[in-house]
This record gives sequence, structure tokens and C-alpha cells, in this order.
Amino acid sequence: FRSGLFENTTIKYSSNYRVVKLSEVLTPHKQLIKVEDDKSYKRVRVRLYNQGVEQRDIIVGNSIGTKRQNVVNAGQFIISKIDGKAGAFGIVPKELDEAIVTPDFMVFDIDKTKINCEYLQLVMNSDQFLTLIRANSSGTTHRQRVTVDVLMNAPIPLPSLEDQEKLVMTIEKSKRQLKLIENNLKTEKENFYKNIFR
Repeated sequence: FRSGLFENTTIKYSSNYRVVKLSEVLTPHKQLIKVEDDKSYKRVRVRLYNQGVEQRDIIVGNSIGTKRQNVVNAGQFIISKIDGKAGAFGIVPKELDEAIVTPDFMVFDIDKTKINCEYLQLVMNSDQFLTLIRANSSGTTHRQRVTVDVLMNAPIPLPSLEDQEKLVMTIEKSKRQLKLIENNLKTEKENFYKNIFR
């Protein structure tokens, strides 16, 4: 890994998988445009703690202060330079194809022949990875910024695509079971209140 970056990491990686730089699976994407005053634009919000990428608003160009913006495409990976260390990243959904973001966000194309999108997010949202990024981010404690250089050189374990999909499948199965339990709980609560209140 690049000299000066991640040299003092104490993270232990499984010997079952090779460890690679993120640059092996992510490529920086820049499609810069100048915002036009009379055109409407979708803007992106990236929520903390890997809670998703969503539409912030639709706004006319003359109300946008930062005129130099980056266009994002569905399926790309996006991360906040300021809040990336707190899990503010995710995959751009199809409804935000061709939306715009300020230079405070980094956008990447994902090599899906090498990495599963869900696997990527799960690894990057781990305490181990976030600690690693925080330790190598620049700036004061509350305004540390994640740079392209840090992200591209960050080490991650990379199983085969088949193994990634198997690992992700167990998580997805648990998510579905949890959702079912939550729905059942909601229904039972509604029935409870119907029984005791008129």
C-alpha cells in the first residue's frame, strides 16, 4: 500500500481471502456540468450510517449556489467527503439517474465483474473499515475529510464473486426475516389497540 497510508493499521484480515486496494474495484467518475439557471435538477442526499441514497429535492438552477456539479448515474457508488467516515455512502438508485451532486461528494464506477454492490457496502460499513478511514482522513476531528487518495488505497478483503454473493445472501435472508417480524409486530400492536380503545 502507498507509503504513509494505512501503515499502522491494526486490522486483522482473514487469510481465506486476498486483500486488495479499493482502486481495484472502484474508478473515480467525473461528469462535471455547469448548472443552467432555467433548468430543473434532481439533487441527492446521502444518509449517515449506510442508511441509503435518496432524493434531496428537485430544484431550478437559479436557486443552486454551486454552479459546478457532478452528474451521477444509477448503480454508481457515492460517498461524502465530510461524512464518509460516518457511513455516508451508498449506491445511486435508478430513480436518481442523472441527478447532480456538489464537489463535496465523490462518485465512482463499480467493477461489478469483481465485486458485489451489497458486499462492498457491508465491508465499508464495518467498524473496522470506518475506523481505518477515520484514522487516515485529513482535517480537524469534526471536519475530517475523506480524500480520493485515501479511499483508493484503502485495503479490503476480496473473496471470489461467488463467495461474496453467498456471504451477502445470508445477510439478505436475515433482513427479510427481520422485516417480516417487524410487520407482524406492527399488526399485533394495531390489533391490541383496537381491542382496548374504541
